[in-house]
Amino acid sequence: MLHAYGASVAGPWHAKAGIPCQDAHASWVADDGALAVAAASDGLGSERFSHVGSATAVEAAVAHCRDHAVAGSAPEETLKVLRAAYGAAYAAVLDEADEMSESPGEFDSTLCLALLDGNRLFWGHSGDSGLVVGMDDGTYRLVTTMQRDEEGRVFPLCFDDHWEFGVLEGVSTVLLCTDGVLEGMIAPPILGANTDCPLDRSKAHMFLHPLEDDAEHLAEVERQAAAYLEAYPRELIDDDKTVVVIFDDARLPASQPDAYYAEPDWEDVRARAYAGLYASRREGQTPQAACADKPDDAVRQSSATGEKNPPSVTAAPPRPVSSSRPRPASPRPQVVPNACPNPDAARTICRMGIAVSSSVRSSSPALRRAAAATLEAGAAVGRGCVRAATEMARAVDEWLSAPDGTPPGPPSAPPRD
Repeated sequence: MLHAYGASVAGPWHAKAGIPCQDAHASWVADDGALAVAAASDGLGSERFSHVGSATAVEAAVAHCRDHAVAGSAPEETLKVLRAAYGAAYAAVLDEADEMSESPGEFDSTLCLALLDGNRLFWGHSGDSGLVVGMDDGTYRLVTTMQRDEEGRVFPLCFDDHWEFGVLEGVSTVLLCTDGVLEGMIAPPILGANTDCPLDRSKAHMFLHPLEDDAEHLAEVERQAAAYLEAYPRELIDDDKTVVVIFDDARLPASQPDAYYAEPDWEDVRARAYAGLYASRREGQTPQAACADKPDDAVRQSSATGEKNPPSVTAAPPRPVSSSRPRPASPRPQVVPNACPNPDAARTICRMGIAVSSSVRSSSPALRRAAAATLEAGAAVGRGCVRAATEMARAVDEWLSAPDGTPPGPPSAPPRD
């Protein structure tokens, strides 16, 4: 029988500043335990009502699947349900914005959706939350790829041309998580850039390998998950944190050798990262390109054809949206001239970022804003964007003069040179 549990906790900075948790999750399991649905969403920190948007999106998506999904249906039929669930989720967000007389953009959030039918996983993805699965044989796979542009800005739910859907067979357990947990715990970018596996399997194991009696104590399992996220070191994750898990107590995953779930050799990973930075300098390559994320292999598999890596289904369903609610156009990628002319400077800036982040984490909001602006300026200099660096330097003076205790807002995108 399938079961689901989840937890969302506010990040330390949000809790201290009195900002509501912008993450949300929802789940549903059929009475006969044959079908389970779960969703996770992360509200964009730059939008005032993103916590409302994330909660609305997960509830609407799960409710649509609950009302329309049928266990054992053909893959194409279940995928239609998931696509329609994304349309229903965004329509619900638009309705909420109308009811509050606010701009829909203030409700932007991501949405990651999973429907487990036996050992078949049907999934949908929008934004930079993520989906990791435990296969029947006990191996783990990272299913989704973060949807961000070249400057790291996320594509939220309103960008329906970025919606992705897929099917994967042989799945035993499912973990959905927002980017705080994904990047800070389960799949740190440094692993994907410098090893053959993007996952910290030692962390994923506690969620993807449930105990035999977990289903009998589901409320306690959920409480422990929330406590674990709440107590996670702030210096590792300062963001809101969400996990949602689906598992089948009658079909627990097998186990690989213990070495498979061992903690990564972080000293070796760091050594590879530094070696990659030096290699990028010799080859005239930017550090960002040298450390490009490597997605896990063979995660997009069609149950109908068995073909590895078929094209994702991205067609968006019709949405009941009036002409007064325009969908924003996708931002066009732009090339920054003179990209990273000095890799040594870029490496130094990275080290400075770590030091500054640690030293100002408990400082006043105004100082944190100034530190962030300074690092942005340094990165801009490293990219050769002198004019952008000048603008960010001006922002330092402006943000330093802001009243202490004012929640820091994100800096505007620097102008292009």
